[in-house]
Amino acid sequence: MYDSMSMPLIEKTNQVYEAEGAEVAECVLIDYYKGEAKDRIHQIHHKSKELLLRYEQIKNALLLYIFIQMMRRMSKLQS
Repeated sequence: MYDSMSMPLIEKTNQVYEAEGAEVAECVLIDYYKGEAKDRIHQIHHKSKELLLRYEQIKNALLLYIFIQMMRRMSKLQS
């Protein structure tokens, strides 16, 4: 999925990381993966046989990661 990121996204993430730290930069990427990347994850089918075989696992891992990060954000907001 990294090769499908735009340069502006990579630059923005790096700038946020340098200015505000890893946790905030991670949120930039989470927002990306919740939207555009999640909708295009099917593209990995065509990258390699190994990725095709693991497509469902990759998709589920991404969704689980997004869910966990959202729960962490909610928990921090409630604190």
